[in-house]
Amino acid sequence: MSELAHQVHGPRDGRVVLLVHGFPLDRQMWRFQVNALATAGLRVVVPDLAGFGRSEGDSRDTVDGHARDLVALLDRLHIAKATVAGFSMGGYVALAVAALAPERVDGLVLIDTRANADSAEAKGKRDALIADVLAHGVRGLAAKQIESQLTEATRKAQRLLVEEVRAMMQRQPKGAVAAGLQAMRDRPDRLDLLKGLKVPALILVGSEDKVTPLDAAKAMGGALINSEVQVIDGAAHLSPMERPHEVNQALIEWFASP
Repeated sequence: MSELAHQVHGPRDGRVVLLVHGFPLDRQMWRFQVNALATAGLRVVVPDLAGFGRSEGDSRDTVDGHARDLVALLDRLHIAKATVAGFSMGGYVALAVAALAPERVDGLVLIDTRANADSAEAKGKRDALIADVLAHGVRGLAAKQIESQLTEATRKAQRLLVEEVRAMMQRQPKGAVAAGLQAMRDRPDRLDLLKGLKVPALILVGSEDKVTPLDAAKAMGGALINSEVQVIDGAAHLSPMERPHEVNQALIEWFASP
């Protein structure tokens, strides 16, 4: 079990939201959300998953391993329940937390992610990426990822954001990145899990997201009993960084709803 590097923001008596970053990123991807959510009265817990960011120790090659680390973090912080908000790979981990410890989850926020498992073709692509990362490092993967994370318009107009995202990817250790690819490759299908969940869920998806497109978001919304699907206009995959105002507004309004 890894002791995750993390930060906690907001009032101690606020509703807890656990922000789970995506791949191959770290908790800094949430920098636009943290203050907005804390100011809205939420207690915001922002960890680095094992091997990523400032978290030391062994990397995790399963989403269940990451989920166990997050439940252990909630234990250390004496938090009984949290709304688990995950982006992309973080969404896979959020669903793993809901499967592992449903009694600890009082809500889900699934951002630019999906519930179904990888296809055989997708698994093959993951295998090729794992081999490339282990042989050549993370730089090549980061270059490929940028194109799918941000729209072409953003890549042209917001060079500082592009370089921030690229640098975040490139600073992740190749062992953690390879393990993350394996965890995503081997994750189980969670659609049946969603059908049994009664907690409220918010599903956000970028209008230009080609990695986890609107159809994937609608599939999750259709499986959940109590869910809301919102499209973030003008965003590709990395909507929390590309369209932070719109994502923050959606989150705050959803948390404020009865």
